Formats: sequence, structure tokens, C-alpha cells
Amino acid sequence: MVNPIYLILFPVLASLFIIFLRRWARIISFLALSLNLFISLFLVVSLKTPFVVNLGGWKPPFCISLFASSLSIFLSLLVSFIGLCVVIYSFVYIKDKNQNKFYALLMLLFTGMYGIVLTADIFNMFVFFEILCIS
Repeated sequence: MVNPIYLILFPVLASLFIIFLRRWARIISFLALSLNLFISLFLVVSLKTPFVVNLGGWKPPFCISLFASSLSIFLSLLVSFIGLCVVIYSFVYIKDKNQNKFYALLMLLFTGMYGIVLTADIFNMFVFFEILCIS
């Protein structure tokens, strides 16, 4: 079973790589979202029962809990597909010299979206919503 933390981790790492590797901003963002699309597809196909992933080594009231159900994985698949369409469309539309900032913030925006869809508690939903709003 694939861990749903990768759906949040890949866009965060992509935004960090985009900051340092400015020439590869388009390719990194395309690869991150296409990888998330494949992970979401795999989870949609292979998910039989919902499961919870607790992160940080703490017990559930104090850790980040991710809940992978059929609805949350379907919504992550939808976010991945729309994000990939946005990135492909931006290849032609964004011709500015500061396009790396756009792609880095776009990856943080999708990080917040994945976090909101996958979180299991209201505090972490607020944190991911703040990431989404700030980006």
C-alpha cells in the first residue's frame, strides 16, 4: 500500500527544488503533479478499506493524522488532474521571467489542497488551509 503522505510530500519538495533549480521549474512541477496523479490512481484502484496514517510518532490527539478513504482519494485524484491541467496550460500562458515563483507557489497551493483533502482532524485542516491561503 502506498502511503498518502507522498501526496503532500512531493509538492513540498517540488517547491523547494524549484526555488533552487530555477531553470527546471516547469519540468519539476509537471513531474510532481503527474507523480501525484499516478499515486492517486494507484490508491483509487487498490484501496479496499479506509485507513489512518499517524505521523510524528505521537498518539492521535497530538500527531498529524491522514485519513485515506475512497472519497478523500477520489478528491486527491481530482486535485491531481486539475493541477496537471493547470501546469500544462501555464506552459504556454506564463512567459514571465519570474515564472519560478509562480510554480513554487503553485506547488505550495496544491500541498494545501492535498492536506485539506487527506487530513483527519480540524487543527491540521486549519494548518493546510493556511498554507493554501498564503500561497
